[in-house]
Amino acid sequence: MVNDTGQNGHNNGLKPSDEILGRALRQYATDALPLATRLDYLRKELGYHIGLTTLKKLNKEFNVSTAKKPLSLALATSLVSEYVSENVSSRNGPSTIKDKIRLDEGIIIPRAMVRSIMQTEFPDGFDVRVPGKKNTERRKGHLTGQGIFQELHCDGHEKLSAKALQMGPVGIDIYGFRCHSSGMIISKHAVPNSRCKWTVAHCYLDVLERYGKVPLQITVDGGQETGEMQACQRILTPDVTFEEMPPFVALQSKDNIPIESSWLYMHNFSGHDLRRFMLQGKNEQRFNYQDPTETSLFQWIWGQVTQYEIDRFQRYWNHHQVQLQPAKELPSGTTPQQIFDFPKNYSLLDLGVPVGKEVIDTLRGNLEKSREECFAFVDTAFGLRAHDVYVQIGSPQLTMKSGWTVYRLMLALLS
Repeated sequence: MVNDTGQNGHNNGLKPSDEILGRALRQYATDALPLATRLDYLRKELGYHIGLTTLKKLNKEFNVSTAKKPLSLALATSLVSEYVSENVSSRNGPSTIKDKIRLDEGIIIPRAMVRSIMQTEFPDGFDVRVPGKKNTERRKGHLTGQGIFQELHCDGHEKLSAKALQMGPVGIDIYGFRCHSSGMIISKHAVPNSRCKWTVAHCYLDVLERYGKVPLQITVDGGQETGEMQACQRILTPDVTFEEMPPFVALQSKDNIPIESSWLYMHNFSGHDLRRFMLQGKNEQRFNYQDPTETSLFQWIWGQVTQYEIDRFQRYWNHHQVQLQPAKELPSGTTPQQIFDFPKNYSLLDLGVPVGKEVIDTLRGNLEKSREECFAFVDTAFGLRAHDVYVQIGSPQLTMKSGWTVYRLMLALLS
């Protein structure tokens, strides 16, 4: 007799709708999750308890992408070429290009195919990336930790600031947080000024609001911009004694390794390219920094482009497989996201201190500047005008390659 109930004698939970289930399965494939981990996420996110055989059937039913059924060589070459042409610094190797395509397009191309295409079409890039041409990184001892949210490392990044770009008053800063034990990038946000103490405090409170918990310790490079964040951290961790774990620690920049190294990885992923595309405005005389309309438009467009690239990198990093390192004391051989989502599977604890949104809102209300003020790259009036013009030209996607084209189209209507 046919079993129309979909049950096999076990409580599988309620099967999600085809739309929800199909979207989840395709997302797991895009994130390159192992099949066993996909089962964990189905249980955690959808309450759906199935086995490996059923999962394979569902993947086939929903036509989930797999490296065993790659694109034709012609289509793969076209797609790889598009992404390599965007990487003007040639810092991205086959693995990174493969992962960019997987995360952006949801298409899985085997690394061997990507490498073959790049060797044929873009052979010079391999010379740029040859190991002998890289700087030797400063070596340190092994990192140790007991669990997620035990310690968050944070820092500002100014490689795209006004001082770095030398394009007049325009520039984009970034402020980020990274979990010590899992290696996951918790947050990176494009901001007008990463040295503003109110901005840093709002970035910190954003992390708390998103995850609903407070880290036992915040580790920074020091500087006056962390003062308000430190005050909030001390208020929210009153039961953690300094002897057990200081709630706030300041190190030299070179010693705050987890967050400092993430900037290098981001630079190699797309940061060098982003900087070069920005500088086209100066090098090709597309931009007049003495015109207030042009400087505001630069901030409005490139602030969004920078955040787009930050989000791409964060997703790539959190879902990339860390090389297995038997001598490493913290987990390896898996992705930062999986360690963070399932710490018990890796002999870690979740040490975050729960915090309610009402407490976070109270702390925000005590800050001298609002979140909107701190995160705004332009004033409200210009932002509304720019948005209207952007819609008028069809709301094209803002990327590194399209940034100056959109800039030119919008400037003609704003001037």
